[in-house]
Amino acid sequence: MVVLLFCGVILFGMASCSDNVPEQSETTIETMPINPYQEKSDVEIADDSTGIVLAAAVNSDQVMNLTIKNNSTRHLGYGDLYSLEYAYEGDWYKVPLLPNVAFPMVLYEIDPGKEKTLEIVIGWTHDVLQPGHYRIVKEVSLADAFDDDTDPRMADRYNIAAEFDISDPAITNS
Repeated sequence: MVVLLFCGVILFGMASCSDNVPEQSETTIETMPINPYQEKSDVEIADDSTGIVLAAAVNSDQVMNLTIKNNSTRHLGYGDLYSLEYAYEGDWYKVPLLPNVAFPMVLYEIDPGKEKTLEIVIGWTHDVLQPGHYRIVKEVSLADAFDDDTDPRMADRYNIAAEFDISDPAITNS
């Protein structure tokens, strides 16, 4: 009789606890995404009125194909430098570069109405990207010409961005 009473108490306790267990689809503190980056971005991204379009496609082998299209009537200049940012709760956070990363100071040009596709190996400049929503940011310049008579520092400068998703940490250093 004592054993039967004891089993009844245990079953009653188990039944009352089952109502407090979150279902699989509920978000708990343990399943919420964590922001691995601390520094908020203060970069302002240019709107579509510039005529510059940036598109990104991430491949499984750490390579991002980045296409810059110049739909403006001016010449577009850009360099190798780029930054990555991570989206978290409506804000963008800077993804830090690996130590000792440097970008050469070069100027590439895209004529009006033309486009160029670049290959960027993210693993050379950044640590493993955790799953999440990101954007790549590049600074570009628009000028009537980029030649010996034109100071490129006097061109109109814009930050452009393309968003992309990482579903698993496939982009790693090698």
